[in-house]
Amino acid sequence: MRTLKKLFVAVLCICMFASVFTVSAKDVEYAPYSGYEYNADNESVAAPATYIFDTLITYEDMGLETPLANPTDIYWSGETLYILDADNSRIVCLDENLKAKGILENLTDASGEVYNFKGAKGLAVNSEGEIYIADTGNLRVIVTDDSCVVKKVIEKPNTTLVGYDYTFDVSKILVSTQGNIYVTAGSVNNGAFVFDENYEFSYFFGRSTVQRTADVFLNYIRKQFMTREQIQKLQNYSPATILNFDIDEEGFVYTVTKSGANTAATLNKLNFSGQNIIKSEGIISTYGDLEGVRGILTNNHFTSFSDVDIDNQDFVHLLDEGRGKIFQYTQNGQLVSVFGGYGTQRGMFSKPIAIETIGSRVLVLDSGEGGVAEFVPTDYTVLLREAFIDLDTSDPQRAIELWEEVKTYNTNSLYPYYGLGMAYEKLGDYKAAMDNFKLASSNAEYSDAYHEYRKEYAADNLVWILLIAVAAIALVVVVVKLIHRALVKASGNEAFTVLENKYTFPLYTLTHPSDGFGQFKYRKELPSYLLSAIIILAFFLIKVYEYFGTGYIFNTNEPEDYSILSTFIGSIAIYILFVVGNWAVCSLMDGNGKMKEIASVTAYSLIPYIVSLLVNTVLSNFLSLDEGMMLNIVTIIGVVWAGMLLIVGLSQIHQYYIGKTVWTTILSVFAMIIIAVLVFLLFSLVQQVLYFGNSIIEELRLR
Repeated sequence: MRTLKKLFVAVLCICMFASVFTVSAKDVEYAPYSGYEYNADNESVAAPATYIFDTLITYEDMGLETPLANPTDIYWSGETLYILDADNSRIVCLDENLKAKGILENLTDASGEVYNFKGAKGLAVNSEGEIYIADTGNLRVIVTDDSCVVKKVIEKPNTTLVGYDYTFDVSKILVSTQGNIYVTAGSVNNGAFVFDENYEFSYFFGRSTVQRTADVFLNYIRKQFMTREQIQKLQNYSPATILNFDIDEEGFVYTVTKSGANTAATLNKLNFSGQNIIKSEGIISTYGDLEGVRGILTNNHFTSFSDVDIDNQDFVHLLDEGRGKIFQYTQNGQLVSVFGGYGTQRGMFSKPIAIETIGSRVLVLDSGEGGVAEFVPTDYTVLLREAFIDLDTSDPQRAIELWEEVKTYNTNSLYPYYGLGMAYEKLGDYKAAMDNFKLASSNAEYSDAYHEYRKEYAADNLVWILLIAVAAIALVVVVVKLIHRALVKASGNEAFTVLENKYTFPLYTLTHPSDGFGQFKYRKELPSYLLSAIIILAFFLIKVYEYFGTGYIFNTNEPEDYSILSTFIGSIAIYILFVVGNWAVCSLMDGNGKMKEIASVTAYSLIPYIVSLLVNTVLSNFLSLDEGMMLNIVTIIGVVWAGMLLIVGLSQIHQYYIGKTVWTTILSVFAMIIIAVLVFLLFSLVQQVLYFGNSIIEELRLR
């Protein structure tokens, strides 16, 4: 028995030991920077590392004898990586493994003239191997081949589009598959110069729009009351200069423009006519860091893109010179990856100047380190990229499998739910799509799925919907007849209709404001503080219901942000302030309205607006985003109706003509502001007195 027990214990230990060493676990991938994504509120949330630093390729690793001196650009073409070694006036050619395969220097033309391009800032290579160098210091573009023979020199074109006294300080070059040459110049903000295959200037491409004078003036006023983050979202007063660009396989040009403390970092996708067709849809719609400074070592406190690269799977890579980071996005502007930063650790940058991709590898030219930093994707990034690619394919079931696996890597991410919603929508499971879009906080996509779900539900329940509609129409007809009968004067000696009594009088004034409010002057029982209080209390409660009960598609409120004080101020407090303000103003301007009459007129007049709030809140739970105009129409009707009742009612009780009524109403608004300020000052004074009294009591108690 003891032997069996020992044998059982031994077997159990072996099993436990084996389980420890056979559990499969993903390798921990370390990076000296924190991975993060953004949620629907533009707040950063933790995410796995996306790209891991592999190695820094120095000139020795490349097999060069001379160090790189101020390298300014890199370009991958075919099977060669070209590095513009500016201060050495040479171009280093590397193979796919980043080993030197040649050096282009001592450029000469057919006559033997040597071309020095020290200080050049950009280069590009066409499909035939011709190399284009933006010789910034010498104000020219040099076209050469791989045998160091200069074929052409493009100099400043004469064009009246920018005048004749501009500087042709070329900085970046791009060559399309059609042979067009795009050249940017730092001092020209008309877009990129475009030269044809014969090196003749044709036109400017990608010029950014300019604000109208009226918009400039309005934005100037708005900026006085805006935060820096809000200011960044405004357009520039003048066209922005293109800093860098890249072109994809379909010929679309991606540009990044100059940004700063007061201008947001911008990415544009330009078609053949130079129109921006970029689409940002999904969870976020803004490029770059959406929060304040993340970390300490930054050149600027804002995102400032200086380079853009489109990889072979159409993912967009942006180099943030301001913070030394690399951002990777999908074509729809969804953040896939962010990595890098300024620092001295491996994987951080000293002076990142250009970015290029070779397959899944990301290469960053670090001019400060004099080499090329290579980054490789983590397993999480490979999976996430594959899931985004399958998002637009015809195999939604495969997409579901991928997004479910992404969830196992990153529980903070909203992207899996967004991807699952898109996949289920393609499968026709609109209810599941709605559930996932809701988890992803994707209102627009939720609205589209809801629209289809509603049509599907209506088709399945058509009979019941028709019966309910018929019953509702019948009920409306009956109610209208009852109201019409109530409005007809009763027979006999009665002078007023059924609705013209104290408790139903607010309903009568809705359609007979002049006659109704005019009766306040000789029927003293009609104005009622009690009815006014009930109406305003209903106003308060409906405002609360509006905050929480508005349909998901139209509701941007967060329950945890709710403040009952804000609702009180927006309903009861503002009502009291207007009543007191109007009474104070009209008392000084020979108005005949009493406080009770003003309170009643104001409360009764608010009924259409209050009803519109209630109707909108209910409707918002049944409408899609495209049908939101109906809510605006209901609101406009409620506001106009209420405004008309208020003006007519105040005119009757104060016995003013309409013009004077409007003027005193405007003055009442100013009186409201003055009263609110006085109340605030009184509250502050009382608070200070109580604090002073409390401090005295505490001092006496301690003694």
